[in-house]
Amino acid sequence: MVLTDLIDGILLVRGENVQVLAPPILLPPSLVLALAETRDSKIWLGTTAGLFYFSDGRTTRAKGVSDKKINCLLPIGDRELWVGTKQRFISMEWHSTQQS
Repeated sequence: MVLTDLIDGILLVRGENVQVLAPPILLPPSLVLALAETRDSKIWLGTTAGLFYFSDGRTTRAKGVSDKKINCLLPIGDRELWVGTKQRFISMEWHSTQQS
């Protein structure tokens, strides 16, 4: 499985099958630098405008990260996401039933 952000939005590629998970209109209006999917099926977007996630057909700005430019994302376990910025690494925890 590969997640990719292109002109066509967020694409899920499995072998020869390609599925559009989010069209461009649903993405934040900024450059996506990092993508990660967590076990609760949220797709996290590290952008030049901050941290967002895509879930249930919409994109939401994540709370708890004040840095604007997110360079890398690393999901760990069931509820933890490491967020890398130019200045630091941030460990975030969430519950799959709550909005971040």
